[in-house]
Amino acid sequence: MTTSDLAGATTSDLDASGASGWDADRALSWAFPVLLAGVGVLLLWYGERQWFFLDEWSVLTDRPMPSLDSLLRSHNGHWIALNVVAYKFNFWLFGLHTYLPYQLPTVLLHLGIAFLLRRTMMRYGVRNWIASFLALAFALFGTGFENIVSAFQISLNGSVFLGLIYLELVDRDGPWTRRDGWAMAVGFLCLTTSGVAIPMIAGATVAMLLRRGPVIAATHAVSLAAIYIGWYLAYATGTGPEQAGSPGGVANFVAELGAATADGLAQYAAGAAVLIVVFAVGLYAIGDIEDDRPHGVLALVAAYVTFAVLIGYSRIGEIEAAGAELDLSNSSRYRHVTAALLLPTVGLGAEWLARRAAVLALPVLGALVIGIPGNLETLDDRLVLGNERQIALLAYSEVINDVPPGHRPVSAGILGRQDITAGWLAGAAVSGKIDPPADPTPTERLTAIAALSVEQTSAFPRSDACTAFTGAVRRTLDRQTGILFTGSIRVRLNEGDASSTPARFDERNGRQLLILSGPLDLTIPPVNDSAALC
Repeated sequence: MTTSDLAGATTSDLDASGASGWDADRALSWAFPVLLAGVGVLLLWYGERQWFFLDEWSVLTDRPMPSLDSLLRSHNGHWIALNVVAYKFNFWLFGLHTYLPYQLPTVLLHLGIAFLLRRTMMRYGVRNWIASFLALAFALFGTGFENIVSAFQISLNGSVFLGLIYLELVDRDGPWTRRDGWAMAVGFLCLTTSGVAIPMIAGATVAMLLRRGPVIAATHAVSLAAIYIGWYLAYATGTGPEQAGSPGGVANFVAELGAATADGLAQYAAGAAVLIVVFAVGLYAIGDIEDDRPHGVLALVAAYVTFAVLIGYSRIGEIEAAGAELDLSNSSRYRHVTAALLLPTVGLGAEWLARRAAVLALPVLGALVIGIPGNLETLDDRLVLGNERQIALLAYSEVINDVPPGHRPVSAGILGRQDITAGWLAGAAVSGKIDPPADPTPTERLTAIAALSVEQTSAFPRSDACTAFTGAVRRTLDRQTGILFTGSIRVRLNEGDASSTPARFDERNGRQLLILSGPLDLTIPPVNDSAALC
């Protein structure tokens, strides 16, 4: 089988005539961007309830701009300069009044990946309707919801999107040209998005090595590796895993992540099996093409293996050591990246089958069609993260200026991180970056006061000085006084007939509660039998 065999098959063998086939092909080429735009509107509708959560607060609150350190500082081992620029620019323009400007780039990059996947498949001879269908299935891949509706995933999506552009620029015949210079610029930008840039560039290096020889491949790889290693040594040392994954655990993860992604795309076991079989056919097709192998498709397979090995190496070891049962293969963001890297091989396999008889490609399309409703349901039923009202209640609380600026409100932990400080909240409120909450209830008001006024510290009293208790204790505490305790307790702030939502405190985070603003009328019930007041 030759590349020309594939390249000449850009329309369905089911078309009635060459002319009508050409017309249908051209119509699909025009319709595909319109369909992607429609999918984009649908995804934004599904994501409208999303708000800032977890890592997003680290970028918003802890990276002042302009600052070179803010652009270069590692985030869990990732270089996320693109995130920092996007978040700081949007915060300057929109504050926290709306999540949409933060979310929109992630959605656009997701759709851009779908567009580039179709382009990649067609570049290697996959006919238009197969490539378009697989790309649309990816665009509707709700199982990968993190990389669709979470604004922070501009990082992973940016790596895959720029990595695909980099691959297209370098995957060609011939010597070094200006195009390679542009590719190096894209590769550098890719490095600044997330660690997923490493497998993307590694995969492209495989394509260059096979197609253009070791000199050009090494020039690209060594140059970009030098930049990344220099950054890593300066800003990311010490962020690696404490215990690496075992070879067997890593190998199992590589297989499990691929299988879990197939299951997510198809939403049922038989459909996933079809996708896996057609993927295997695609691997065979790579070797079956005689004159010009689809190096780009092979590069994406290599990128997937590198991606999965790196995750397995860095994450599996700690899970194995802890004896935990966390299944990383079900990670939404990992399955999204995996689908992007492996679907072109599925497309190549479907094309190889369609060249024998077009009807042979229909099972893979059927598997994906049946999976779309389930993927949209997953996107709709996901756990919606972030709490806009809670942030507003904290920022506009009557005690926000009475507590130390560096205090991290207890309730910020519900938002996923402890990066949010009272000083940052107060400044954002004064500058108009946060809307005031509408009509706070007494419970909401008191919950915000309690979160700002009670700080857990690391003091550890002697256990023999503590008295166990079984019923709720009520105490009135002034500012700069505290409570020493062991075990787990709950604390509720009272005012007249109203009270706050109880906050739980466990001794593993410290055995002292320090009152930062008062006096406070507190009710303290125990959580377990080991609870004691000291």
